[in-house]
Amino acid sequence: PPPPPPPHLSSGLLISRQNVLMRFMDLCSSSRLGGGASGTDYFAIKYNGGILTAESAPKEDTRAWGPGQWWQNLRLPYYAMLAEGGSDLFVPMLRWYKALLPAALRRTPLWFNRTDSTGRNLSGVHGAWFIETMTQFGTFMPSEKGYHCPSIREHEWTVDWAGNEAINLHRVASIELLHLALDFYEHTGDTAEFTETILPLAIGVTDFVDSYYDRTAGGELRIWPTQSLEGYRPGAFPPTDDNTIHNDMPWVAGLHAVLPRLIAVAVENSVSAEQKAKWQDILSALPPLPVVVVPTYHNATVFTAAQEPYPPHAILGGSEQPEMYAIHPFRLSTAMVGGALQKIGVDSITMCGSSSCTPDYGIGWKQGVMNVALLGMADDAAAAVLARATTSSDAMRFPAYLPSMQDFRPNEDHLSNMRSALQYMILQHDTNGTIGLFPAWPCGNWSISFKLHAPRNTVLEGNYNHTTGSLQLAVTPISRRADVVVMRCAAAADIKPL
Repeated sequence: PPPPPPPHLSSGLLISRQNVLMRFMDLCSSSRLGGGASGTDYFAIKYNGGILTAESAPKEDTRAWGPGQWWQNLRLPYYAMLAEGGSDLFVPMLRWYKALLPAALRRTPLWFNRTDSTGRNLSGVHGAWFIETMTQFGTFMPSEKGYHCPSIREHEWTVDWAGNEAINLHRVASIELLHLALDFYEHTGDTAEFTETILPLAIGVTDFVDSYYDRTAGGELRIWPTQSLEGYRPGAFPPTDDNTIHNDMPWVAGLHAVLPRLIAVAVENSVSAEQKAKWQDILSALPPLPVVVVPTYHNATVFTAAQEPYPPHAILGGSEQPEMYAIHPFRLSTAMVGGALQKIGVDSITMCGSSSCTPDYGIGWKQGVMNVALLGMADDAAAAVLARATTSSDAMRFPAYLPSMQDFRPNEDHLSNMRSALQYMILQHDTNGTIGLFPAWPCGNWSISFKLHAPRNTVLEGNYNHTTGSLQLAVTPISRRADVVVMRCAAAADIKPL
């Protein structure tokens, strides 16, 4: 029989319940340290249903999109974990990628031992990269490569050409993995995990960037051939300047976000001066974030998916909003950063032709809910979070078992993004140790009790009353209290110790 109608819950209780239940589902689906017979079996959360798929017989273990992992989807629960104190759930995902690293390092010189379509000799390319979709063993999904149907693999295709045009050059998982890994390190200060896991991954990925992508005559790194997520991709094989974009936003923003952080933690982790100098050299050669001025939208500057003008024969489009990657995931354009980059972010998500409109909050893995929170758009963030919390579970009894949307049920991403957005409304931080409190909180409408973790093993616990504007706050360790800046809601005189 269908489940009974859910009880009516206040908005606050509904958001809190869905937040807690989705975290419970992540706990169930996370590979823990010491898993498997050898104690070293590490895997990431299975994005299409976790371990909680429950279909009707005889398809109990069926899941859409099959056995592989899609980075676009699997990453999202991890963005919500650290602020909740879930660093222990983070480690298996990092170690899974570390276990895949030897094969990735070996694959690169084997696959690029050739000359490309422009006549460039690639025999010196080395390092590691990770494809958007892969098996649990780091290899291409057979269906993505066309192994199930050899006739779809054209004889002139090189071995690195997937066959699935949506992922041929989709390698941004490589740099975003480092971004998440540095989030983990900055929260925990775990130098052993940095040395054993994060550093080898960082060296592998940045070596690939340095050896694969060329530099212009002026010394600027030119990220080509590439694609901007799935939608902005080569129009044909082989890649040429006429059919393939360059300097895509996800890679450019990712390198701008990751390299300064790697350089900053190099000294405290005894990274060699030579390696630090390599990272500094790449950083100094980076192109700027791709933007364009829109005369029909009050001459606003907005982010673009890649450097314009786009090639005439490239495929352009998709629904993933790669131009917004400077906001989420890479946090270069946020309320915490402020200034011109924050304004570009706001203009980018509110532009509809020649006029302004309500941003697209998105569902499932779409990132709109996090964009508005990171940019400090409090009213939009509140509406977006509440919309996600009120999503119906349809015929499933457990309230956090949500429909498949783009993935499979129970959905892993819809409420994970809600959790992240809620955290960004309450707390953001910069790379210098400053913590911003209430950067996107609807001060006049919502009260809250919270406990969140921040970088440098910091915990913030507090109560905010929207009717009085008063805030009780405790920061552990107390030495970090001076690094906390209350950005909205409470005046200094109204902040009391908890």
